[in-house]
Amino acid sequence: MLEHAAQDYRNRGYRLMSGSFYAHFPHLERYYQRLGVTVLDPGQPLLLRVPQPVRSVLAYPAEPTMRQMWRPPSRQPLA
Repeated sequence: MLEHAAQDYRNRGYRLMSGSFYAHFPHLERYYQRLGVTVLDPGQPLLLRVPQPVRSVLAYPAEPTMRQMWRPPSRQPLA
């Protein structure tokens, strides 16, 4: 399912896929990491760098009970 979403994001020209899950499901961290997803610590904001001409950083906050995750959709297809 994740690779299907990544293909759709690539086709649309997107540069980032992101999501979140509740921290009280710790087994999901390893699951998503095996799929090439970076999983942030509980409550850690997702920081996005905005390219020129804006040149700034946007922070997407997370509740302490949530873990955010991200992955570029341009990676090789997942197994």
